[in-house]
Amino acid sequence: MTGADRGWSEGGKPPFWTERGWIVSAVFLAGAVLLSGMVWIAGLGGDDRSSRSDRAAAESARQPVTPCPGTSTVASAPTKPPTDVSWRAVDIGYQVPVSASQGPLRIEGGVLRCFAHTPIGAVLAAHIIPVKLDGPDWRTVADLQVLPGQGREVLTARLDRVVNNNRRGGGNYAGYAVDAYTPEAATVQLLVHGAGSYMASRIELRWDDGDWKLAPSRVGVVFESIGTIASSRGFSVWRQ
Repeated sequence: MTGADRGWSEGGKPPFWTERGWIVSAVFLAGAVLLSGMVWIAGLGGDDRSSRSDRAAAESARQPVTPCPGTSTVASAPTKPPTDVSWRAVDIGYQVPVSASQGPLRIEGGVLRCFAHTPIGAVLAAHIIPVKLDGPDWRTVADLQVLPGQGREVLTARLDRVVNNNRRGGGNYAGYAVDAYTPEAATVQLLVHGAGSYMASRIELRWDDGDWKLAPSRVGVVFESIGTIASSRGFSVWRQ
């Protein structure tokens, strides 16, 4: 049983990907919710989105950001779980994998950042950043840990409208696979186990300004759905 299994099965807060109203993690939801995400996108007013993004940028600019410590760039490395992984509770009951060697190396103002410039650093960022987008510090997380551009603007505007009060179901991080990796970009699959089945999704990251950041699509989608799979075969499985 992973640390995530233990934390959520003992009455912790259900994971954000089980919420029917949570658009950012729509990969874990039914097709109808995916369609509702398209409705959210179509309904975003350009002027309103710009004003909200401007306010978010101004708020972020007022907060000093400590640069990440320099780390050696690794062009390729083993992608098995590091031996120093532990599970950390964040916000209200979420459990995420962290590593003293691979990151996050800084925890400031509710933001877990500064991941190693390695495949495992990208893997840990892929697990942690989406979870933090469901927390009270989501705006700062979006400003600091989502790649700037149209995708971030759409995502931020959408999150600004979400009424997040309908939690259902459960699921746990079960494993991961690194589809592609260069020092500039990484593609990571996330494996989630819940309700007797596995579901997988794919997430894109980019190395930007000394750290790994989420790279949403131009329409603000963070995850690409792979769907339900039969087993964890082909994935590196988290173990405690």
